[in-house]
Order: sequence, then structure tokens, then C-alpha cells
Amino acid sequence: MISIAENKEGNKHSEIITILIQKCLDQANKDIAKLDAVAVSLGPGSYTSLRVGMSTAKGLCYALNKPLITISSLDILALGTIQNMDVSDKTLVIPMIDARRMEVYTAVYNHLGEKIHPENAIILDSEFINSIKTPLQKIIVAGNGGSKFKANFHQENIFYASFETSAAMMGKEAFHRFHSKQFENTAYTVPNYFKAPNITQPKK
Repeated sequence: MISIAENKEGNKHSEIITILIQKCLDQANKDIAKLDAVAVSLGPGSYTSLRVGMSTAKGLCYALNKPLITISSLDILALGTIQNMDVSDKTLVIPMIDARRMEVYTAVYNHLGEKIHPENAIILDSEFINSIKTPLQKIIVAGNGGSKFKANFHQENIFYASFETSAAMMGKEAFHRFHSKQFENTAYTVPNYFKAPNITQPKK
């Protein structure tokens, strides 16, 4: 990784995304025209952040005539956890992204980062934990949905990582997909929202 710029403040996506991109380019002393490709999170996640991120990435690809790479938000979180945690062949990695109430976006990965349970929006209940429970296995839960899980399930073999989805976790996988030419059709690629947006009346 050459440069990274992130902002954790909510509801500022459209205001700051291009500023952060320029900040990264300046730190790395790179010209935007020299980019080889643009990688972006495909989702799931916040409707607004996915929409802003995808439209910005596609705009850059069109303007610069560069390929588009997309990576699932859950893949990013799982791969980042595997890179930063003590993971063995007896480990399951379960990234969780908050999807409101007792629901999370999640999938289950093995120690190699291979998806063994598909991505889905699920309600955290005993049925879910029973579906992944196997003997002598270490389970690592990561992401901002993990606190919901931790509050309701207590098992000795479940560990909680403080990681949240970050651009810092994308580099290795994006590099791999670039060299294997796993590019998207820029015109037709859309975010993976999973659910319809939660639209409410403004308070002001």
C-alpha cells in the first residue's frame, strides 16, 4: 500500500470522496492519469455510501478509460481479518455488517478466505449460530455488526475482531484481480444493496 485516506464521519460521502482521492494521489506523488484501474466496494453496506462510491469509481473509469474492479464488502472484511489475525485451518471467519435492528449482512469463510456460506442478510438468532457450529472450531467475528452478535451469543470458541471494512484491506485482492483481469462491465455494474433502501422523512 502506497497511500490511504479515510474518513469515519457519516453522511459526508459525496462531499469528501474526491478530496480523499486527491489526497492519496498527492501523498503517493502520482498523477491520476497513471492509474492502471479503479477498485471499489461492491457492497453490501450503507445505500448512500455504496451509491456514491460506485458512481465515483465508474466516473473515473469512463474519464480515464481504465478498467473497473469490484470486491464484496464482506470479502474485504474477511480477507483483512485473515491477514491480521491468528487463523488456522480450524478457523471460521464471519464478517458482519450492520443492517439495522437485529439483522446483519454476513457470510462464512474458511481460513483461506474461501466463502463456504453465501452472502445474505440474516437475523441473528440461535438458528444462525447452530447452522455454523462445529466442534473444535475457532470462530472470528469481525465488523460493525459483531457487537450485536456478541451481546446475544457467548461461546468460548468465538472471538471478536475490532476490524471494520477498510480501503486498507482492499489492496492485495484488488492487485490479484487486476493481474488476473477480473474486470467488470463499467456500464452495467451496480452496487449489491441486498435490501431496498430505508427512506425516511427528513427531520428538518
